[in-house]
Amino acid sequence: MRITIDAPDHGAIVEALLDGLVSADQLLIERGIVPPFPSPSVRYIPEEGTENWLLAHQVQRAGGGDCEDLACWVAAGYRATGQDPYAQVRLMQVGATTLHCIVQRGDGSFEDPAGDRQRRQDRQARRTAQPAPPSAPTEVHGLPWDMGANVTIRDHRS
Repeated sequence: MRITIDAPDHGAIVEALLDGLVSADQLLIERGIVPPFPSPSVRYIPEEGTENWLLAHQVQRAGGGDCEDLACWVAAGYRATGQDPYAQVRLMQVGATTLHCIVQRGDGSFEDPAGDRQRRQDRQARRTAQPAPPSAPTEVHGLPWDMGANVTIRDHRS
């Protein structure tokens, strides 16, 4: 079933809608449809343009989700396992027109499931990136690079 809501641009209303997604994810966890928390293989996949809010089983099937998808799943996991029955998703302003979803724990601390995954993905990409092989010069100052000559360097002051 596809549900479309045209919500006013008001943080409290959006957070209330997100809490509904957390509650739905909590039901999926409690029924054993998904694990309490996304596995490390679940990636952060930013959306371009229209926001599509995914439930945890859809995120799992897709192999990833964006900030609200991951934050809702994590908050639901804390609630479902009893680790933090007060976990909730909060909006954070990160640009003039950009919002980001994070998890606020009952003790007031914050987690950023999407940001944590993005940083891990970036580190993995840097580790696996193959540097371009250095190109060996073919000539230096108009002479062939490898002339087979021995070079002695002397101090010009002596």
